[in-house]
Amino acid sequence: MEPKNYTSKLDTVYQDAKKRTLIHIDKLRHAKDSEIIESDRIFQYLQQTIDCLQLCIEHLPKESETRRRYAQYKDELGDLGEEVVRLTNPNRW
Repeated sequence: MEPKNYTSKLDTVYQDAKKRTLIHIDKLRHAKDSEIIESDRIFQYLQQTIDCLQLCIEHLPKESETRRRYAQYKDELGDLGEEVVRLTNPNRW
């Protein structure tokens, strides 16, 4: 059983991915049309984090609180990824 204030490495990676993605989304929202902001790296980082979360989810007990938390993380990062795709112009990949 984990202590109440325990933070796993995957929790830390999720928080980092979310923070970096939110910063990237902010840059995309405020970019000029002529400005080139590439999204491939942040999108790849998001995808790798989501893949790690999915692997962990598949191997945790169904009633596990950690499993529910990781599923929530995965959904949040998926939504952020969709926002990156929506905001990224085709010439920014």
